[in-house]
Amino acid sequence: MCGIFGVIGSEQARTHLMAGLEVMSPRGTDSAGVLLVGSEGRSQICKAAGRPAFPTLRSKLTREDMIAAVSGLGHIRWATQGMVTEANAHPHRSGIWAVVHNGNIDHASLEALRTSLVMDVIGDDATDTSIFVMAWSRFCEAEQAAGREITRTTFEAFLTRVEGTNAFVLMNLTQPQQLFVAVQGAAELYVACGTDGGVYVVSSPGALQGIATTYTAIAPGAHVFTSDQSSWLGEARVVDLGAPPPSTHGFDHIMAAEL
Repeated sequence: MCGIFGVIGSEQARTHLMAGLEVMSPRGTDSAGVLLVGSEGRSQICKAAGRPAFPTLRSKLTREDMIAAVSGLGHIRWATQGMVTEANAHPHRSGIWAVVHNGNIDHASLEALRTSLVMDVIGDDATDTSIFVMAWSRFCEAEQAAGREITRTTFEAFLTRVEGTNAFVLMNLTQPQQLFVAVQGAAELYVACGTDGGVYVVSSPGALQGIATTYTAIAPGAHVFTSDQSSWLGEARVVDLGAPPPSTHGFDHIMAAEL
């Protein structure tokens, strides 16, 4: 189980990324990472690995050379595939695409994606997430070479190749005002319009504390969210500002409750 935080259109993107990941930190302690995108299009990825990863990431993000972000992706990881290394931490990037992922791609789907990447060098320790974003990037390149735009329909077509219980949030680094989002199986994601005008996609509504007052559960399928909330706002639920940490349902750790 992992925690996802995506944001577009917020002058406080870096601050909110870190606050949201801290709230979700019980969901993963192996590694943590963020993608930051500035208003001028410059981007940075910062990662940390080794328990507990979040405090190390937070220290790295206080450096003066970190950009002032207006969009970004954040992730905390409980490793289910691959070693606990910064290379395996999210976000993963391939070409102009970056992704954060919670879940597991079914083995048959993963092998089919791996086979499709005949022109790429894939290490034996590659995770399902790194293979996913590489395959998606190549798929987009082929679509654009054929003169087709990358839209929700494109994403939906690609997702027919992917089975499992998964939540994906992707960003095109040339269009960081959009989030491509997918929910499969029993996975959960939530979208909200923040009080600062930013749009947020998170694994847990509790990560929206102090950022938004309402949220909407994202339906299964493929979605593209922009700062135009009228295009996606559904039945809103009130964010509980006193929300407790994720329940372990009597287990010793939240991970056991998820299994």
